[in-house]
Amino acid sequence: MRGLRIFRLRHCGAYYLWPSRVPRRKFATQSRKDVDFYNFLNSIRDHPQPSKVIPGLQLSASHLRTLIDEYRALLEESKELDAMLQGNSDKELKAMVDEDSQELVQKIGIIRSELISELVKPPGYNVKSIMLEITSGAGGQEAMLFAKELFEMYHRFALRNGWQFFVTDESATDIGGMRRISARVAGDSMYRLMRFESGVHRVQRVPKTEKGGRIHTSTVAIAVLPEPDDIEIDLNMKDLKVETHRSQGAGGQHVNTTDSAVRMTHLPSGIVVDCQTQRSQHMNRAEAMRILRSRLFQQKVDEQIKATSSARKIQMGTRERSEKMGTRERSEKVRTYNFPQDRITDHRVPGLTRHGITEFLEGGDLLADVIAQLALADQEEQFQALLRRKVN
Repeated sequence: MRGLRIFRLRHCGAYYLWPSRVPRRKFATQSRKDVDFYNFLNSIRDHPQPSKVIPGLQLSASHLRTLIDEYRALLEESKELDAMLQGNSDKELKAMVDEDSQELVQKIGIIRSELISELVKPPGYNVKSIMLEITSGAGGQEAMLFAKELFEMYHRFALRNGWQFFVTDESATDIGGMRRISARVAGDSMYRLMRFESGVHRVQRVPKTEKGGRIHTSTVAIAVLPEPDDIEIDLNMKDLKVETHRSQGAGGQHVNTTDSAVRMTHLPSGIVVDCQTQRSQHMNRAEAMRILRSRLFQQKVDEQIKATSSARKIQMGTRERSEKMGTRERSEKVRTYNFPQDRITDHRVPGLTRHGITEFLEGGDLLADVIAQLALADQEEQFQALLRRKVN
C-alpha cells in the first residue's frame, strides 16, 4: 500500500501499519517523549510476575524481557549514530548515517508498537469476525445512495485484504440505494482496522436529481460489532420478544409469501434485530440471535471502554458516542466526503485530510492510509494510558 508497510507482530499475530519513511528529525523529537515509556519498561522488565501487573498479558516473562532488551539496544544504537554526527561535517558520512537511521527508525517504531500492543490490549482484541451495519440517515434518497457506495467500498477493501464477506441483511430502494445493509466480515486483524470506521459519515455533493446545482448534505451511520469466537452472553428467552412477518423485496415467491422474516427484541436493552435475507424462518431466527449476541457484546465492550479509559476518543466506543451515532444527525460525524472539493476529512485526528474521493471509494490505498493514521493516533492514546499505570 502506498506510503505504508505492513508488519506482522511476532507474538500476537496482529498486523501493524507503519509509515514507510519517517523523518529522522521528527522521530528524534518523539524519542525524547519516550523517556517515561523507557522508564516504565525498565520498571516491569525485572518484575517477577509481569502478567499480574499488566492485565491480559499473553507474553511470557522471558519473551517480554527479550522485547524490552531489543528496544533498549536499538535506542542505544540510535544514540551512537547521533554521536557520530556531532561536530562532523562529512557529507558522505552524513548520508550513510541517515540511511542507517531510517532503518533504525523503522525497527524502533515496530518494536515499540509491538510492546504497546502486548501491554495494552483493547477490548475485543481477539475478535475474528464482525457484523458491519450500514444505515442511511439524514438526506433521504441521497443518503441511501451513499450508503450503497460505502458498502461497496468496504466490500472491495475486505476482498483486497483477503477477508471473508457475507451479506446477512439488506433493504434496497427502487433507485439503487440502500436503506440499510449488514454483512459479516471475517479475517486476520480485521477488527483492529475496521473498528475505526464506526460512526456517522457525512457526504456533501450535488445529487443527480438536483436541477438547481445546490449542494446537499446527507449522512450514513456505520456500526462495527465484534463477534468473538467465545461470545459469552447470557440470554434469557423470557427477555426476548420474537415476531414473524413476510420478507420485503427480492427473494423469490416462497420468501415473499410466507412469514419467514424474524424480528427479535431484547426487552431489557431495547435492542431490535430484524432478519429476512434467509429462505426459512428457522435460518432467520438463528441469524437474528447471532446479531443480537453481537450487539449485546458490543454493549459490554462499550461499558468496559467507558469504565477503564474515558480518554479514548478515536474509536466511537463509549455509550454517549454510540447514542449520538444512533441519531445519525448531520452534526455528529467522524468523516466528511466533500465532492465539490474532492476532499475526505476525518474529524478524529487534526489535519487528517486526503483528496481523491473516487480513489478512496475504491477501498484501496487511500482508505488504508486513513485507517493507518487512525491506528497510529489510537496507538498514541494507548501509549499515554500505558504511561499512567504504576508498577508496584
